Amino acid sequence: MTWFPRRAGLACHDLDAGAHFFGALLGLGAATRVDDGTVDIGTGLRLTRPKRTLGRHGAMLLGSTGARHLALDVPDLAAVARNLARAGQPCVAADPTELGAEGVWTIEPGGNLIAFRQAGPGAAPGGGDGWVLHHVNLEVPDVRATAAFFLEMAGIAEGPWKAPASRGDFSTDPRELAPLPSGAQNEGIHVIRADPGFAFRNRFIHNPSIGGHPAFCVADVSVVKARLTAAGIPVTDAGTYAMAGMHQLYVMDPSGNMIEVNQRVG
Repeated sequence: MTWFPRRAGLACHDLDAGAHFFGALLGLGAATRVDDGTVDIGTGLRLTRPKRTLGRHGAMLLGSTGARHLALDVPDLAAVARNLARAGQPCVAADPTELGAEGVWTIEPGGNLIAFRQAGPGAAPGGGDGWVLHHVNLEVPDVRATAAFFLEMAGIAEGPWKAPASRGDFSTDPRELAPLPSGAQNEGIHVIRADPGFAFRNRFIHNPSIGGHPAFCVADVSVVKARLTAAGIPVTDAGTYAMAGMHQLYVMDPSGNMIEVNQRVG
């Protein structure tokens, strides 16, 4: 058994609007309420209303941090926890109700909140009826530091980027992009340095290199695009431009989160 992305967590200021966007427009299915401020859609997406909290730890001011996160299933959580402790990485044990299994929260060098979760028998990537969490894109200032973190803490190794023959205008320089694959078609984690000219060069409405995003693989992106367009929501139809055999769309959700929807086409 290997590792894989279990869940993407996003901040959602209006849970009803978020549930409609992801459930009805993207077609990811009905939302399940976890509590008054949280809903799950399948096993691959959690929407959380940010709490207005403020605390202090030493000289640092702390606000709500749990809404936006990436949760990963790993085969040996105890080994990951030992590595985090040995490296002096800040981490806290997860409440089982947060992840549905034993886990630990930490922060990678780029500042993204990460949860490592113990994978159970027969575990599979997060998803739902007809869709799966394909990858999560993490924007970081130092790609090499974040790639090293995942390797050293969890044994998650870097792999090749599988681009189509007719690719878009983007860099695969390892200082700007590190694919950490959990499958054969660029699944897993994409660690990327922000590229402000990305959208302009590729004639996109959206810039998927800024802010990070989850990517959901569905059966038919044309159906998703039609629903979004009918609702008056701008969509970037990127076609097969970055990942071999994957047709990609980009769109913003009602809370301003960048979202990718893709489909295997080859």
